[in-house]
Amino acid sequence: MMVSLNRNRIILIAIAVIILYLFLNRFQYIRKSNFATGEVVALEIKKDVMSSEKRFSCATIEFEAGDEIVCFSSERDVKYEIGETVKVIYKKDNPLDAKVYSFAGFWLAPTLYCIIPLWLIIAIILSFMNKNALIMFNFKRGFSYVKEIKQISNIENQLNQ
Repeated sequence: MMVSLNRNRIILIAIAVIILYLFLNRFQYIRKSNFATGEVVALEIKKDVMSSEKRFSCATIEFEAGDEIVCFSSERDVKYEIGETVKVIYKKDNPLDAKVYSFAGFWLAPTLYCIIPLWLIIAIILSFMNKNALIMFNFKRGFSYVKEIKQISNIENQLNQ
């Protein structure tokens, strides 16, 4: 059996693998976590550690985890009102590491961390593979890299022999 991949297919496979990893990671986190309803009890403006001039806002959210009441700070610069209720997700063994279950609180940071390797993979593929290049796999003989489509028939003949 022979499979040939051009750079567009390789990029689509890379995107699919990274998106699959992101969703499996997040759903594994959800599976091992509990949900609770939290309430915004305070709004704070804090100084950025890196720059004394920059400030950001965050909310202090309080929720009940079992028999204890837990407080945590929300993500930066998301607008909440005091008394607003939010959905909270926390790990059963560590309720202090809670997050607001929203796109910005739960999905945004992991999505951004997945975009960076995706950019690197795409940059490497686009810089090392010509537009007309193919990578051909023959599961009986191995693989070969074809720089020009004109060479495909020659390589196919070599791999099939």
